[in-house]
Amino acid sequence: MDESETISEYFDKIQEIVNAMRTSRDTIIDQQVVDKILRTLPQRFDHIVMTIEETKDLEEMELEAL
Repeated sequence: MDESETISEYFDKIQEIVNAMRTSRDTIIDQQVVDKILRTLPQRFDHIVMTIEETKDLEEMELEAL
């Protein structure tokens, strides 16, 4: 994620990539995408990432819920 991007723009970009991968028959599960998004957010979102990781079941979380 670029520092100038909004969360919405970043999610849209990731969703486009995931859709392209799924179109080419790659198996991508939501949990992989959720994990990737949380790991690649800038430091200014660390407190939000920590809260999500501590309060939500990431193994069951869908991308839309994130």
